[in-house]
Amino acid sequence: MKNMVIICTVCIFLALTALAKAGTITQDFEDEGQTLGEGGQLLTITGLPGEPTLTFTGAYIAEEGNPPYAFYASSPYVNDEAHSGQYTVTDKKGDSGPITVSFATPVYDLSFYAMDIDYDPWSTSNEILTATVYNASDVALQTITKQNGDPNTGDGVATPVTFSVSGISSLEMWVKVAGGDHHYGGWALDDLSYTPVPIPAAAWLLGSGLIGLVAFRRRKMNS
Repeated sequence: MKNMVIICTVCIFLALTALAKAGTITQDFEDEGQTLGEGGQLLTITGLPGEPTLTFTGAYIAEEGNPPYAFYASSPYVNDEAHSGQYTVTDKKGDSGPITVSFATPVYDLSFYAMDIDYDPWSTSNEILTATVYNASDVALQTITKQNGDPNTGDGVATPVTFSVSGISSLEMWVKVAGGDHHYGGWALDDLSYTPVPIPAAAWLLGSGLIGLVAFRRRKMNS
């Protein structure tokens, strides 16, 4: 009987520990500077223990104001900034996207900062950011668009993008020029924030522990 109490207690502790890990996570990419490189690479960020793995496609880590890694390979621009620190995630030169972020486990409270949504220097047309989140079945849950001229947009400005849905398994985003598909300027994302959906197994484990304790107490009362 004593062992039963210990087992149930351990189950409850493990469940609470797993649920506690499901807090909000912010990836600022400051610890990933060693992955600087050309666009189009497969970039995987494991994060801390207990955090879902992030897999980026069509993206790489960029270093603020340091060609050739400022927003895209061989960029001549050196005055672009990160929202925090000095590293961001960006796509390659001339690539209108998309950048895709895949989460190992579903998340909610997803947000990020889009850097430098201004205008195309060759056509002077406004840049438009489109960001869409999908569930595990690849069904679109929500789409957000931001373009130059909207609040908190412009050269060197960090534009907040926040989603209000849950069960997000992937995020797809790209920047295009109004009236066309081409995008030759630079943009980046920073401070990707999200909250993992609590793992069902943790809830099951918690329930098992509680049921075990109840059963044990009833048995003890009947004896």
